[in-house]
Amino acid sequence: MVYERGLEMVLESSSPYAHDATKQSSRRLPEFYRPAEAFSTRFERVATTLADVNARNLLDIGCAEGYMISRAAKERGVFALGLEMDRRRIRVGNATSDLDGDYGYGIVPALVGPELLGRLPKFDVVVCFSVLHHVIRGGGMEAGTEFLEAIRAITGRRFLFDMGSPEETANDPGWADVLDFFSGDVTRRTKEFLESAGFVEVTHVGDTPGYVQNARRPMFVCSVPGSA
Repeated sequence: MVYERGLEMVLESSSPYAHDATKQSSRRLPEFYRPAEAFSTRFERVATTLADVNARNLLDIGCAEGYMISRAAKERGVFALGLEMDRRRIRVGNATSDLDGDYGYGIVPALVGPELLGRLPKFDVVVCFSVLHHVIRGGGMEAGTEFLEAIRAITGRRFLFDMGSPEETANDPGWADVLDFFSGDVTRRTKEFLESAGFVEVTHVGDTPGYVQNARRPMFVCSVPGSA
Protein backbone atom coordinates (compact mmCIF):
# COMPACT_ATOMS: atom_id res chain seq x y z
CA MET A 1 0.00 0.00 0.00
CA VAL A 2 0.99 3.65 -0.34
CA TYR A 3 0.82 6.33 2.28
CA GLU A 4 2.06 9.91 2.57
CA ARG A 5 4.92 11.17 4.74
CA GLY A 6 5.25 14.89 4.12
CA LEU A 7 5.88 15.28 0.40
CA GLU A 8 7.37 11.82 0.06
CA MET A 9 5.41 8.86 -1.26
CA VAL A 10 6.41 5.75 0.62
CA LEU A 11 5.59 2.14 -0.21
CA GLU A 12 4.61 0.04 2.78
CA SER A 13 2.87 -3.30 3.23
CA SER A 14 0.17 -1.95 5.52
CA SER A 15 -2.92 0.20 5.43
CA PRO A 16 -2.36 3.96 5.11
CA TYR A 17 -4.76 4.29 8.06
CA ALA A 18 -2.88 2.04 10.46
CA HIS A 19 -0.58 4.71 11.87
CA ASP A 20 1.54 3.78 14.85
CA ALA A 21 4.93 4.59 16.30
CA THR A 22 6.72 3.11 13.27
CA LYS A 23 4.60 4.87 10.64
CA GLN A 24 4.31 8.54 11.41
CA SER A 25 3.39 11.31 9.03
CA SER A 26 4.88 14.73 9.66
CA ARG A 27 1.36 16.14 9.77
CA ARG A 28 0.44 14.85 13.25
CA LEU A 29 2.06 14.34 16.61
CA PRO A 30 2.37 10.69 17.66
CA GLU A 31 -0.27 10.97 20.39
CA PHE A 32 -2.88 11.84 17.78
CA TYR A 33 -2.54 8.69 15.68
CA ARG A 34 -5.34 6.18 15.70
CA PRO A 35 -4.36 2.51 15.96
CA ALA A 36 -5.16 0.01 13.23
CA GLU A 37 -8.09 -1.20 15.36
CA ALA A 38 -9.93 2.01 14.55
CA PHE A 39 -10.14 0.97 10.91
CA SER A 40 -10.23 -2.82 11.05
CA THR A 41 -13.17 -2.84 13.46
CA ARG A 42 -15.11 -0.40 11.31
CA PHE A 43 -14.50 -2.41 8.16
CA GLU A 44 -15.60 -5.61 9.89
CA ARG A 45 -18.93 -3.93 10.59
CA VAL A 46 -19.13 -2.57 7.04
CA ALA A 47 -18.49 -6.05 5.61
CA THR A 48 -21.12 -7.60 7.89
CA THR A 49 -23.68 -5.00 6.87
CA LEU A 50 -22.97 -5.44 3.16
CA ALA A 51 -23.55 -9.17 3.57
CA ASP A 52 -26.67 -8.74 5.73
CA VAL A 53 -28.50 -6.75 3.06
CA ASN A 54 -26.90 -8.42 0.03
CA ALA A 55 -25.66 -4.97 -1.03
CA ARG A 56 -24.62 -4.27 -4.59
CA ASN A 57 -23.01 -0.91 -3.94
CA LEU A 58 -21.45 1.27 -1.26
CA LEU A 59 -20.87 5.00 -0.80
CA ASP A 60 -18.21 6.27 1.62
CA ILE A 61 -18.55 9.97 2.47
CA GLY A 62 -15.12 11.30 3.41
CA CYS A 63 -13.29 8.18 2.24
CA ALA A 64 -9.71 9.53 2.68
CA GLU A 65 -7.37 7.17 0.78
CA GLY A 66 -10.20 4.74 0.09
CA TYR A 67 -9.50 1.99 2.62
CA MET A 68 -13.17 1.05 3.11
CA ILE A 69 -14.14 1.15 -0.55
CA SER A 70 -11.10 -0.77 -1.76
CA ARG A 71 -11.63 -3.58 0.73
CA ALA A 72 -15.37 -3.66 0.08
CA ALA A 73 -14.83 -3.97 -3.67
CA LYS A 74 -12.15 -6.66 -3.36
CA GLU A 75 -13.61 -8.68 -0.49
CA ARG A 76 -17.37 -8.23 -0.93
CA GLY A 77 -17.61 -7.70 -4.70
CA VAL A 78 -19.63 -4.49 -4.50
CA PHE A 79 -19.20 -1.39 -6.65
CA ALA A 80 -17.85 1.18 -4.20
CA LEU A 81 -17.62 4.94 -4.56
CA GLY A 82 -15.81 7.33 -2.23
CA LEU A 83 -16.15 11.10 -1.90
CA GLU A 84 -13.13 13.02 -0.62
CA MET A 85 -12.04 16.68 -0.58
CA ASP A 86 -8.33 16.25 0.27
CA ARG A 87 -6.56 15.84 -3.07
CA ARG A 88 -3.40 14.55 -1.39
CA ARG A 89 -5.36 11.63 0.01
CA ILE A 90 -7.04 11.08 -3.34
CA ARG A 91 -3.63 10.86 -5.03
CA VAL A 92 -2.50 8.28 -2.47
CA GLY A 93 -5.67 6.24 -2.99
CA ASN A 94 -5.42 6.37 -6.77
CA ALA A 95 -1.74 5.45 -6.70
CA THR A 96 -2.53 2.45 -4.52
CA SER A 97 -5.29 1.36 -6.89
CA ASP A 98 -2.98 1.70 -9.90
CA LEU A 99 -0.15 -0.21 -8.26
CA ASP A 100 -2.43 -3.02 -7.14
CA GLY A 101 -4.28 -3.15 -10.48
CA ASP A 102 -7.64 -2.80 -8.75
CA TYR A 103 -11.06 -2.30 -10.33
CA GLY A 104 -14.55 -1.90 -8.95
CA TYR A 105 -14.10 1.23 -6.87
CA GLY A 106 -13.10 4.87 -7.25
CA ILE A 107 -12.68 8.19 -5.44
CA VAL A 108 -14.42 11.35 -6.63
CA PRO A 109 -12.97 14.73 -5.57
CA ALA A 110 -15.87 16.49 -3.87
CA LEU A 111 -16.73 19.22 -1.40
CA VAL A 112 -19.52 17.26 0.21
CA GLY A 113 -22.63 19.01 1.47
CA PRO A 114 -26.40 18.63 1.29
CA GLU A 115 -26.58 20.16 -2.20
CA LEU A 116 -24.10 17.70 -3.67
CA LEU A 117 -25.61 14.75 -1.82
CA GLY A 118 -29.02 15.72 -3.19
CA ARG A 119 -27.76 15.06 -6.73
CA LEU A 120 -26.73 11.48 -6.01
CA PRO A 121 -28.75 8.29 -6.49
CA LYS A 122 -29.45 5.96 -3.59
CA PHE A 123 -26.81 3.49 -2.47
CA ASP A 124 -27.59 0.24 -0.69
CA VAL A 125 -25.12 1.07 2.08
CA VAL A 126 -23.70 4.49 2.98
CA VAL A 127 -20.92 5.08 5.49
CA CYS A 128 -19.74 8.33 7.05
CA PHE A 129 -16.91 7.99 9.56
CA SER A 130 -15.08 10.82 11.36
CA VAL A 131 -16.70 13.59 9.31
CA LEU A 132 -19.75 15.06 11.02
CA HIS A 133 -17.92 16.72 13.91
CA HIS A 134 -16.17 18.91 11.31
CA VAL A 135 -19.55 19.86 9.83
CA ILE A 136 -20.85 20.79 13.28
CA ARG A 137 -17.71 22.77 14.02
CA GLY A 138 -18.23 24.80 10.85
CA GLY A 139 -21.99 25.31 10.97
CA GLY A 140 -23.37 24.13 14.29
CA MET A 141 -25.88 21.43 15.14
CA GLU A 142 -28.36 22.66 12.53
CA ALA A 143 -25.78 22.11 9.77
CA GLY A 144 -25.05 18.66 11.19
CA THR A 145 -28.72 17.71 11.11
CA GLU A 146 -29.12 18.99 7.54
CA PHE A 147 -26.08 16.95 6.50
CA LEU A 148 -27.51 13.78 8.07
CA GLU A 149 -30.90 14.35 6.50
CA ALA A 150 -29.27 14.60 3.07
CA ILE A 151 -27.45 11.32 3.73
CA ARG A 152 -30.68 9.66 4.81
CA ALA A 153 -32.28 10.63 1.50
CA ILE A 154 -29.68 8.67 -0.49
CA THR A 155 -29.48 5.67 1.85
CA GLY A 156 -31.24 2.69 0.33
CA ARG A 157 -30.81 0.12 3.10
CA ARG A 158 -28.27 0.88 5.83
CA PHE A 159 -26.15 3.76 7.13
CA LEU A 160 -22.99 3.30 9.23
CA PHE A 161 -21.72 6.19 11.30
CA ASP A 162 -19.26 7.45 13.87
CA MET A 163 -17.88 10.87 14.77
CA GLY A 164 -15.49 12.58 17.15
CA SER A 165 -16.59 13.08 20.74
CA PRO A 166 -16.27 16.00 23.18
CA GLU A 167 -13.75 13.88 25.10
CA GLU A 168 -11.14 14.35 22.36
CA THR A 169 -9.93 17.77 23.46
CA ALA A 170 -6.17 17.29 23.95
CA ASN A 171 -5.34 18.72 20.51
CA ASP A 172 -8.05 21.38 20.61
CA PRO A 173 -9.88 22.15 23.89
CA GLY A 174 -12.56 23.91 21.87
CA TRP A 175 -14.06 20.55 20.87
CA ALA A 176 -15.74 20.33 24.28
CA ASP A 177 -17.83 23.42 23.49
CA VAL A 178 -18.41 22.56 19.82
CA LEU A 179 -19.78 19.12 20.71
CA ASP A 180 -21.37 20.04 24.02
CA PHE A 181 -24.70 18.41 23.05
CA PHE A 182 -23.02 15.00 23.17
CA SER A 183 -21.48 15.42 26.63
CA GLY A 184 -22.47 13.18 29.50
CA ASP A 185 -23.62 10.09 27.61
CA VAL A 186 -22.02 10.26 24.16
CA THR A 187 -23.60 7.02 22.95
CA ARG A 188 -27.15 7.93 23.93
CA ARG A 189 -26.83 11.50 22.66
CA THR A 190 -25.43 10.37 19.31
CA LYS A 191 -28.27 7.87 18.93
CA GLU A 192 -30.79 10.63 19.61
CA PHE A 193 -29.09 12.86 17.06
CA LEU A 194 -29.30 10.20 14.35
CA GLU A 195 -32.96 9.62 15.17
CA SER A 196 -33.67 13.36 14.97
CA ALA A 197 -32.43 13.26 11.35
CA GLY A 198 -34.96 10.55 10.48
CA PHE A 199 -32.93 7.34 10.83
CA VAL A 200 -34.67 4.36 12.43
CA GLU A 201 -33.49 1.19 14.15
CA VAL A 202 -30.40 3.09 15.27
CA THR A 203 -28.19 0.44 16.84
CA HIS A 204 -24.96 0.91 18.77
CA VAL A 205 -22.66 -1.81 17.41
CA GLY A 206 -19.43 -1.10 19.24
CA ASP A 207 -16.77 1.53 19.75
CA THR A 208 -13.58 2.45 17.92
CA PRO A 209 -10.56 4.36 19.26
CA GLY A 210 -10.43 8.11 18.80
CA TYR A 211 -7.35 10.27 18.41
CA VAL A 212 -6.84 10.70 22.14
CA GLN A 213 -5.83 7.87 24.44
CA ASN A 214 -8.82 6.15 26.08
CA ALA A 215 -11.34 8.17 24.05
CA ARG A 216 -13.80 5.93 22.21
CA ARG A 217 -16.14 6.75 19.34
CA PRO A 218 -19.47 4.90 19.38
CA MET A 219 -20.34 3.31 16.05
CA PHE A 220 -23.90 2.89 14.79
CA VAL A 221 -25.78 1.02 12.10
CA CYS A 222 -29.06 2.66 11.07
CA SER A 223 -31.95 1.95 8.74
CA VAL A 224 -34.22 4.31 6.85
CA PRO A 225 -38.02 4.23 6.93
CA GLY A 226 -39.34 1.59 4.54
CA SER A 227 -36.08 -0.30 4.14
CA ALA A 228 -36.06 -4.04 4.66
